[in-house]
Amino acid sequence: MKFSANVKSNRIEKTIGGVKTKTGYTISQTVSLAMKTAEEEFDDAKNGTIGLESAFGALNALFTTKKTVQLLTRGKERFGLKSDSISVGNKAQLSLFNPSETYVFEDKHIRSKSKNSLFKGSKLKGTVYGIIANNTTSIAL
Repeated sequence: MKFSANVKSNRIEKTIGGVKTKTGYTISQTVSLAMKTAEEEFDDAKNGTIGLESAFGALNALFTTKKTVQLLTRGKERFGLKSDSISVGNKAQLSLFNPSETYVFEDKHIRSKSKNSLFKGSKLKGTVYGIIANNTTSIAL
C-alpha cells in the first residue's frame, strides 16, 4: 500500500503530536495505515504498521538525540524500575547507535516478519547497531 508524502507526514505528526503535547498518547509500535482522517476512531481503523525498527530514526529526525533517548528510555520510571548508572561493578545495559547517520528506511532495515511500515521510503536520522544487556551483546548489521 503506497501513501503520498503528505499523508505520511500527517500521520507521523499526529503520532508524535501526542508525545509533544503530553495528551496521554504514547509512541506506539502500531500506527493505523487506514486512517482516512485524523478524527477516525483508532478502534475502527484497519491493520497497522510496525514501528520498532524505525522508532529511533524517526524520533531522532524530529527531536534532539537527548530528547529521543529520554522518550525511548523513560519506560522504567513508569513501572518503578531502577536504572543502573554506568559505573565499575554494575552490569552493562547499553544501546549502541550512531545519532548522525541518515538513511532511507527500506525493507532491508526490517527484521520483523511483517514488512508493512509507515516509514518505508522516509529519510530517518540515527542508526541503532545493537545492545549490550544481561551479559550478552546483540549486534544487528
